[in-house]
Amino acid sequence: MTWAGAAGLMGSWAAAMLLAVLPLAPGSAAPLEATVLSWHEGDTLRVVLASRTETVRLIGIDAPEVAPNDRARDQARRLGIPLRKLLELGRRSRDFASRLAPPGTRVRLELDVQMRDRYGGLLGYLWVPDSLASPLLFGPFPHGEAHPPAASPPGPASERR
Repeated sequence: MTWAGAAGLMGSWAAAMLLAVLPLAPGSAAPLEATVLSWHEGDTLRVVLASRTETVRLIGIDAPEVAPNDRARDQARRLGIPLRKLLELGRRSRDFASRLAPPGTRVRLELDVQMRDRYGGLLGYLWVPDSLASPLLFGPFPHGEAHPPAASPPGPASERR
C-alpha cells in the first residue's frame, strides 16, 4: 500500500470515528464515571476512575503506533509504508482522539464482559457527553489487531430489547 493509500485509510478512520459519534440513549446501562488524563495512542488513554489511574483500550479500534517499536515496524511493513509515515499517522490518530475527549473531560466508561486486556488495561467504550467515541468493531487496517467486544456493544436501550 502506498503512503497515499495509508493516508486515505487514516481519513477513513477519522470519518468512521465521526460517523460513530452516536447519542447516549437515556435508560442504557450506567457506565462508570471517569476523567481523561491523557491519550497514549488513538485507541489508548489514561483516565482517573474511582480515585485510581487506569489505562483504557477502546474496543474495536486499532490505531497506528506512535513509538518506533516492533509492532509499528510490523504495521508499516504490512501497509508498505515507511515507519516514519506510520508514526505520523499514529500521532494524527492520537490528536484526533484527544480532540474528541481532551484531558480533563468527564467521560463515562462502559466495560466489556472481558474487563482487562492481556496487559492489564481496561477494555471498554468511552462515552463523551452525548456521544460514543468508539466505533463498533472498526479498525483502520485490513490486517490489524481489532479488539471486538466479548458481548453485544452498547447502544440505545430500544435496540437492546
